[in-house]
Amino acid sequence: MSEKGRKKKYNNLTKTNLYLEQETLDIFKEAVRITNELRGDESMTLSIIIRNLLKQRAPILLQQLKDKKENLTSKSVEVAQVEAVVQSENNQSEWANFFGETK
Repeated sequence: MSEKGRKKKYNNLTKTNLYLEQETLDIFKEAVRITNELRGDESMTLSIIIRNLLKQRAPILLQQLKDKKENLTSKSVEVAQVEAVVQSENNQSEWANFFGETK
C-alpha cells in the first residue's frame, strides 16, 4: 500500500493537556506574534513555539535536577560517613571507660 499525502514533520507527537496561567499564555502568544512579524509570514504557531522551548530547555532542566539529586546523595553519604566516624569514636570511648582506660 502506498503512502498518500505529505510526509509528517513530526513522527512522535503526543497530544496532552497542559494548563498554563493566563500570563504565561499571553507571553507565548506575544512570542508567536513577534516571531511571525520578524519572519514576514504566519507559519509559527503557539504549538511550535512551546514545543521548541520545551525541546531546548527540558534536557537542561532534567540535567540540573539530576545534578542536584547527585549532590544531595553525595552529601548524604558524606554525612553518614562522618556520623560513622563519630559513632566509632564514641564507641571506643565507651569501651575505654568500660575497661577503666582513659583516652
